Amino acid sequence: MVDAHKNARLLLVEHRFYGDSQPCEDWSVECYKTLSSEQGLADFANFLSSINSDMPTRPTIVIGGSYPGALSAWFRDKYPQWAVASWAASAVV
Repeated sequence: MVDAHKNARLLLVEHRFYGDSQPCEDWSVECYKTLSSEQGLADFANFLSSINSDMPTRPTIVIGGSYPGALSAWFRDKYPQWAVASWAASAVV
């Protein structure tokens, strides 16, 4: 979604295994090896790389609350080249 007044985009990204984002056809232990915060952060970095391919230096702020809040803070720490700021509301410790 693009805000015509501010030329901003708001995107909601789903963590794998949540909602419709099921990477495997079954619920085996082998499949669950890809369910980790590290993999979720890597997925989001890949997503931002793709979505911002037209403008790699586009300022991006990541936001989340509770577990997604923790992910937003970890993302900013691990991938500072992709996020200029993080808002971690009620993030878990």
